Amino acid sequence: MHHGNASAPPRVSRRQEQRDAEAQLSRLGLVLAVLAVAANGCVQPDEWFQSVEIAARDVFGAKIWTPWEFGGSAALGDAVHEPCRSVSFPAVAAHAPLFLLRLCGGSIAWPRLIMMIPRLWALVISILVHDRLLGEVWRAAGLDDEGVRVARALRRTSWACLVLETRPFSNVYETFGLARTRRGNSRSPTGGGASAPMGEITRR
Repeated sequence: MHHGNASAPPRVSRRQEQRDAEAQLSRLGLVLAVLAVAANGCVQPDEWFQSVEIAARDVFGAKIWTPWEFGGSAALGDAVHEPCRSVSFPAVAAHAPLFLLRLCGGSIAWPRLIMMIPRLWALVISILVHDRLLGEVWRAAGLDDEGVRVARALRRTSWACLVLETRPFSNVYETFGLARTRRGNSRSPTGGGASAPMGEITRR
């Protein structure tokens, strides 16, 4: 007797295919995140000179040429003057993670970790905080749970998330603040315009 479907593989539902694709994107995102955090080089020198280097000086006592924005350094012959930029950004982006590294026994003798820890810190904030805020914005824009999961998986494997949002730039943390402000506008009765949050993000 001939059984036409006896050897046919079980049919995979569309929902299961989407879940498999999301899982593959998540695994890809994890691999890319490790590479992004550990990669040599920099996107722009300011990610070192205006955040990590300042924190290495304050947390580990590193001898550096202090950038002019933060007042210069008399010990190394710089022209000292009043700082024209707040230390609030490096305090969040670099001082906090390097202080945790010091509590765990880290030192200036670990330059690779001093480079990587602020990147890992930014990546964790990007995924745990920024993703959640964006999820609320996406839902307010009409995406269902499935659409939010797909959008989140695509964002986590994007160049913007893995390269730019793993670097200690002030613009990265302004982006996190922008998502927080946009979420508040999306809940307001008027909804807030696309440019409404922009006025509340200022450089410090």
